[in-house]
Amino acid sequence: MLNVNEIFRSIQGEGKTAGKEVIFIRLSGCNLHCIWCDTPYCWNWNSTSFSHPVKFDVQNELHQMSIDSILDTLLSLDAQCKQVVITGGEPLLQMKELELLCTRLVDSGYGIEIETNGTISPTSQLMLLVEQFNCSPKLKHSQNDMRVANRPEVLKHFAQRPNVFFKFVIANEDDIPEVLDLVKTNGIMQHQVYLMPEGQTKEEQELKEQQVRSLCEKHSFNFSPRLHITELGGGRGI
Repeated sequence: MLNVNEIFRSIQGEGKTAGKEVIFIRLSGCNLHCIWCDTPYCWNWNSTSFSHPVKFDVQNELHQMSIDSILDTLLSLDAQCKQVVITGGEPLLQMKELELLCTRLVDSGYGIEIETNGTISPTSQLMLLVEQFNCSPKLKHSQNDMRVANRPEVLKHFAQRPNVFFKFVIANEDDIPEVLDLVKTNGIMQHQVYLMPEGQTKEEQELKEQQVRSLCEKHSFNFSPRLHITELGGGRGI
């Protein structure tokens, strides 16, 4: 059984495969609590003391689903779409169950991406099953305890894998020294790095996009759009 928040068909909005038609499996639970998180409904329950201002009822947001039930849901949404993005929250909190799910997905012909915050190392078996990891280390402006959010041993492990790409949320140019330090100290290659604007609305994205594009050009990083916001409006099931 896995703790699931929602399963929906959309497009990958960010990173190397932005624009690809996919089915998202959003798992419940997270070990971080970013102040600007746009999916707090999958982790910020009424009982938590996290500073994110919006709270949710865990009974409404956490659904235990069997692997068979998840596969049935994928087929009911689109039997022809064979690309899955597993996101959260933090999917790797459910490592054992996730490995079983990914094994069944691969056996059923699916390609898999996993979104992770870079605080937990996947098992070697999971690394083999997953086509691409989208690792998004959190910067200080996320207001997490950086002793928890910054795990060099995990980031170095990810950096050595050719199927891992790193996404950094950029609020403004002041974030760049922190990104450069993480890239240098963890052996991350420039071609693995994507910068994307912070913002939960189309207007916020457009306001910051040119600045972030310029920072990408200056530091030889890739620019990542956030198409689920700019093209589809964001929100649940997007």
